[in-house]
Amino acid sequence: GDGPGKENLQRLAAELGVTGEVVFTGQIPQSEAIKLAVAADIGLSPIPPFAFYRVAYPIKILEYMASGKPVVANEEILGHQEIIEQSGGGLLAPFTAEAFANAIIELLSNPERAKEMAGKGYEWVVNNRSYEILARRLEERYNQLAISKKRSGDNHVS
Repeated sequence: GDGPGKENLQRLAAELGVTGEVVFTGQIPQSEAIKLAVAADIGLSPIPPFAFYRVAYPIKILEYMASGKPVVANEEILGHQEIIEQSGGGLLAPFTAEAFANAIIELLSNPERAKEMAGKGYEWVVNNRSYEILARRLEERYNQLAISKKRSGDNHVS
């Protein structure tokens, strides 16, 4: 995006000699952002571990995994923990630049492991978080509630 840290990041990229390896897009339409994410080797989900985010269930981690990407996500977010631990689709790291960099280097240094994680993540999303699966679970839960209310004598489902 075009946030307040963009100029500092551009300067840092120049200092590190990686300007040609980093794309600063500025603000772009979502369709363009999706194309860039699909072209990436690894999906990153760094979310500040503020209290109101800790219980978040970030959709981007699922989108990366559905795109066949291994993911690096911070361990302080409960949704990240659940998804990575259940799927095996990536690595958890503390919310620090150094920890994320180390996890990224680990995946880039071990392409077979990264590919295995990508496959596991994709499989897990298809089997656990596709819209069809989620719709079935919602329907099952709704039916359970309706049956429970009917048995208790309350025929109104709200």
